[in-house]
Amino acid sequence: MGTFASNFHAKGAHIPEEKQPEFEGRLEKLFQAGGMMEIERISMFGIKADILRKAQMHERGMSFFYNYFEEDSWENAGYNPKKKRVWSGKIGWSEFCTTVCAAYVLENLYSDGVEAAFVNGEMLCEENYTGWINYLFHENFCEKNRNPWKLFDVLSTEKGLDDEEFNFGWNWAVTNLEGMTGYTEIIAAERGSGYMLQWHDCLQKSACALFQNYEDKFYFFTIVRIIVEGIRAYPKESERPTDEQLRMLCDHIKVFYQESDLEFSDFVKRYVQNQAEKKLFIGLFSFNLPVVAIKTISEVYGKDFWELWAEFREVVYGTHRTFVIQPPEGLAARPIPTAEFFGRSADDMIYYWREGGDVYFSEEIENWFLSLKKRYDEIMIDAFTVDNPVRWMLELMNYAQEEYYHIFTFAEFFEESLEHLSERSYIALWKLYEEMLHDPKLEEAGSVIFVPDGPGHENEGLYYYPGQEPRRRLLRNWDITDKEKRENLARVTLRRYMALVANEELRKKVFGF
Repeated sequence: MGTFASNFHAKGAHIPEEKQPEFEGRLEKLFQAGGMMEIERISMFGIKADILRKAQMHERGMSFFYNYFEEDSWENAGYNPKKKRVWSGKIGWSEFCTTVCAAYVLENLYSDGVEAAFVNGEMLCEENYTGWINYLFHENFCEKNRNPWKLFDVLSTEKGLDDEEFNFGWNWAVTNLEGMTGYTEIIAAERGSGYMLQWHDCLQKSACALFQNYEDKFYFFTIVRIIVEGIRAYPKESERPTDEQLRMLCDHIKVFYQESDLEFSDFVKRYVQNQAEKKLFIGLFSFNLPVVAIKTISEVYGKDFWELWAEFREVVYGTHRTFVIQPPEGLAARPIPTAEFFGRSADDMIYYWREGGDVYFSEEIENWFLSLKKRYDEIMIDAFTVDNPVRWMLELMNYAQEEYYHIFTFAEFFEESLEHLSERSYIALWKLYEEMLHDPKLEEAGSVIFVPDGPGHENEGLYYYPGQEPRRRLLRNWDITDKEKRENLARVTLRRYMALVANEELRKKVFGF
């Protein structure tokens, strides 16, 4: 049970050695941009607190289990440098899952062979993931597996049709013309031309919105039916023996693909002998659907489809013929910014803000920054002292985790604070954090995820640290807690503040250092 992702690798598929350093560098950046973090436990003075550190590439690769955006942990995922492969366990269904899937897509893009990502055995629609990758690295990658038939062909050849490990769901495949073409051929190969035509009829009758752009412009369904009907009518119109009919049809189809420089009118004059065959080649010339044709031929003449298709595979894949309806090739996926990719607002991207970037905060956040700076200046004027700043900071970190849940300090800010213990500016930022942690308004807002205090609630809720009794108990498991409760005012405010002080570039803009 759960969500699992994996990559299928065709035989010989690998990332070339010369591309390996760039791939690993980009993979690390992708994981970091997707919010993947390592959690480190600190224990001093009898106080325990956790800090977040961006997932990093080490000699032994990468391994992490927490996602900053999702605010949750899953089974470990990462990268194995020896096998040169991304790996993962159970990945959930939110940002952790999305980031891991994007990593698999990045691996596919760098591979020089057939590779594809699958989630719970169903082929992943790669367009948005490729778009995010294009955004991160200013690239123009095209979606690698836009036509699912070629991948299905490899899977069927290498793993066999009895293998039920993979599933080609049609929902994503029909969102583009190549996907629709490929999935139609998969349906034909797996279930037959009759089932395929019935499936098309159902789509047309339901006026499926996904096909409205294709139906009027490309007459896709009509073309598929023309090919099938032409082959089915061929035996009635040909005077040749059955074996000769089969061989002639196959030879003519091979010539059609091999002699790509031959004009279609010349091809018809030289090879086409009856109206049934003419319908077949008008259909093929209009739209490249060789699998539909070969499957129908195998049905009409009682032949094994895969044995028949093996005769055509190299010819079809190697053709340079131009078709009337030719899906565009080489179209780069639209770059998708990180906030859009994860469905986040710009205000959630404080930790990732960079000068000159494309993160623009709301007026509300900009005003919040001003109010923080005002209070910071007041604290700097006040005469305050902290006897043991390290212990005090740890107590604040522990309190944040216990009283608000999953409010972590970033490793870079904690370590930077340790290096500047004698500077009032850093202590003032922690003092401001302390005030926020004990703000009555935030305390009330943050209580919505916890069991209420007092009699009658002793047996409610659950402890969220196994084997430990925290100050408070969660009302329900964190991963099924309502999003609006998880993202209450207190938790959002505290997380954004810790992101602000950890982002040195933004902190300097707001606080001056």
